[in-house]
Amino acid sequence: MDAKSDSSTRADARAPDSRTSLGEENLQELLERCIERYETAGESGVEEILSQHPEAAPVLRRRLATLIDRGLVDPSAEAPSMPERLGPYRIQRLLGRGGMGLVLLGRRDDLSRDVAIKLLPPGQIHLPGARERFRREVEAIARLRHPGIVGIVDVGEEQGLPWFAMEEVPGRSLSEILDDLKPIGVEHLEGASVAELLGSDSAFFNGSWPRVAARIVRAAAEAIHYAHSRGIIHRDLKPSNLMITPDGRVVVLDFGLATTDLATRLTRSGAQLGSLPYMAPEQLRGEIEAIDERTDVYGLGVTLLECLLLRNPFIAGDSEGTRARVLAGKFPDLQGENRAVSRDLETVCRTAMAENAVRRYADAAALAHDLAAVVDRRPVTARRLGLVYSLTRWSQRHPAGAVATVLAMLLFVVVPVVGFFVLAQKNRVLGAAVHDANHERQRAERHRDDAVRAFRRAGTVVGDAILALADGDMRWEPQLVDQRRHMLEVGLEASRGLAEASGGLPHLKLAEAESEWRMGRIEFELGNPDSAVERLERCLALTDDLVELGTERTLLRNVAFSTLCRVHRQVSRIDAAVATAALAAEEMRVAVKNHPEDLDLMRRWGRALQLRGECEFVSRDQVSGLASLEQARAIFDDLVTRHDDEECRRDIASCELAIGFATSTPGELLPDHAPFERAIAMNEALFKEHPEHWTYAAEAARAHRALGHDLLQRRRLAESLEHCRRATDLDALVSKRFPGDPELATMSVLSRWGLANCLDALDEHVEECAERALVVEGYAELLRRYPQQTGRRMNLGVTLRTWSSALFDLGHYEESVLAMARSVGHLKAVVAVAENPTIRENSVFMLDDSVADLSGILRQFDEEELVELSLDFLRRARQDTCLPADIDGLHAAVVEALRLAAAKGVKLEELGLEREVFDAIRDREDFKAWLKGHE
Repeated sequence: MDAKSDSSTRADARAPDSRTSLGEENLQELLERCIERYETAGESGVEEILSQHPEAAPVLRRRLATLIDRGLVDPSAEAPSMPERLGPYRIQRLLGRGGMGLVLLGRRDDLSRDVAIKLLPPGQIHLPGARERFRREVEAIARLRHPGIVGIVDVGEEQGLPWFAMEEVPGRSLSEILDDLKPIGVEHLEGASVAELLGSDSAFFNGSWPRVAARIVRAAAEAIHYAHSRGIIHRDLKPSNLMITPDGRVVVLDFGLATTDLATRLTRSGAQLGSLPYMAPEQLRGEIEAIDERTDVYGLGVTLLECLLLRNPFIAGDSEGTRARVLAGKFPDLQGENRAVSRDLETVCRTAMAENAVRRYADAAALAHDLAAVVDRRPVTARRLGLVYSLTRWSQRHPAGAVATVLAMLLFVVVPVVGFFVLAQKNRVLGAAVHDANHERQRAERHRDDAVRAFRRAGTVVGDAILALADGDMRWEPQLVDQRRHMLEVGLEASRGLAEASGGLPHLKLAEAESEWRMGRIEFELGNPDSAVERLERCLALTDDLVELGTERTLLRNVAFSTLCRVHRQVSRIDAAVATAALAAEEMRVAVKNHPEDLDLMRRWGRALQLRGECEFVSRDQVSGLASLEQARAIFDDLVTRHDDEECRRDIASCELAIGFATSTPGELLPDHAPFERAIAMNEALFKEHPEHWTYAAEAARAHRALGHDLLQRRRLAESLEHCRRATDLDALVSKRFPGDPELATMSVLSRWGLANCLDALDEHVEECAERALVVEGYAELLRRYPQQTGRRMNLGVTLRTWSSALFDLGHYEESVLAMARSVGHLKAVVAVAENPTIRENSVFMLDDSVADLSGILRQFDEEELVELSLDFLRRARQDTCLPADIDGLHAAVVEALRLAAAKGVKLEELGLEREVFDAIRDREDFKAWLKGHE
């Protein structure tokens, strides 16, 4: 490169070149990328960037040549001179270098802590945008707190050069790992090969290399989704920017190209920034408006592809060739090159790398979800264009493996702890309460001297009535839901009226807030999360300025925060759940500090910390989560030493179970049985002492269910059976005692599901079929009460399929076809109404399989039997116990049976289709289409 005069360089630095449409900021971005490529790949690397921007090439060449002539840019491999110290850190060695910065290993001796320090190179400080760009990288990373993203620990400036310190991540970059794996070849590669490279014994690297690769990219996708939720797009995802630690942690590095404001930060003229073989087509084409979260999804897809092939298929001999390959969007024959790659995994990779961003995963969370499904051998949501892929694992005879992750996730459902009060004459209680309240208000108006006392008494009357209605046995009667809601609304209005008439008397305002909390809880129970959040936030707002009420206010806010946290978790608003739980814990910490001798406040602080820990684990902040749970456990242990009572032991048992679940991974084997065994021992003992307290039985059942499932996966079948039976017995006892509670009924169904899977593994198929029949009836009863629950309806459809298969193997063909017909009806109903895309897609696949299996089972019957079956199905469909979806499935089976009978030689006139019994199916489109085909 020929150096140009200083004057031309200064002119270039003052304003955009007249021959390029790029603005000055974009030129500076490209110049910094050119410097980085020059120092790492020489002139060929620079030409790769310049070829993408021919209109800017002359300006960039002149500026780079000037920097080289002045000795500010050096492509030599020799390590640059380094300072001895940066702030409190003693510099030990160079970790890496590039045009965007130097990365040094530093040590803070007083804390014995190593950090990675990124320093703006001296040659960059004169560039107009370098300091600002460096500042923006710090700003982007500082927004993020996630175990999968390298965190900033310190920021400073030394002799005019800015620097920032990050955690020093042990391990190796994914690109280094892939380079070392290439000699092995994909056909001989296992996850153990990576473990050996890292000197690791972590279970993260167990299994085939494709499964380990899926785990790696899944972890990166979860971290990137977190960054996206904070408004940050990475824009440069590739193997060299992912660190893999020996303990199986995946850390995303280098946010140097990250953007925090797409409206202003992306180049207006479409400057292409990033690493060419990993850039999405819209980046290469300079389509600024199209660059969003899906651009990062593409980079993750290419990274996954490179893992599976041990090469990047888009890299050509020159930059133009690479660019052409990326824009062509031709996906390689992945399964052809690596036979260990499953069809599902290839589909996930194809979807992430779709040339059209609209056809990619909508966000990194969706990609992570499907990669988790691949690892756990569950169905994926992605589908190949133009191809309906039958997910055969859903129709396999042995269902335990296929439903493993679903069961493991459901094991995390927390059974609510509530009190019960026996009520009588509920309508009259509330009526009397409101009457008394009005009476007291009138009395207060007549006797102003007694106003405050009267208002407090009136508020107490209404509050007590609301408490009785909300927490009494009426709560467990589903047929009284509307009446309960109406009466609580009346009570709420009474509380508001009293509060307004009192001029904002604190105690009555607190009563109004308590009513809002109870209404929020009802909305949550009825499946209305948005309404619940509105009510609960209203409760918290009402109590904000009631500080003078002290502990009364604190306790109400504590239960409101806890309920709000449950709502957020139920609808997967994990960040909101974590924030809410943190607020609850902090308020209780302050309360305990002000009242250190109040054991009830301390107990509630421990419970708030436990809730925070559980939420942090769900958000994958495992370090913070475990710390919160251990702090909660320490509080409970301290309470036991000061006041050993039933409640303290209950809290310890609950915390043990939370630690057990939190330290395990859904879909994988439990790392430690001890917390579950301790939780079982404590809850079983408490239940024996206090058989009237059903919560101990429910908690013991959760622990038994978790151990039973884990032992089943380990093929320790006798032990698994023991735990599964105990879980089933306990849950049946609890749900029978409180039949109106849907969550308890669901737990009972799940326990029977686990027991049926264990019996299947033991080849006890007769008893297995009996248990599956009870699972079917349990889900059906839940749907009779709550027909809007599409998740439960999908589970019923899956269970009916599994039950049908077991019945078929036992030779019970008529029962088998009946179960499969019902499966078709329920899965069809899910497809019609499901809003959750995962539930809908999975149901579509399973519906295709169920329809095919229904026809296959019916083919076992001769023509006369088919006609009789069709009539039997029509009779069954008229029974009162049939759900609408059951009727639809039975009618579908009638049409298929008639079609097969006709195909076997039965003439239409012999079927007697004019009979009244067939009126039920005359308007069905499939029936009319079949008749039309025989005209």
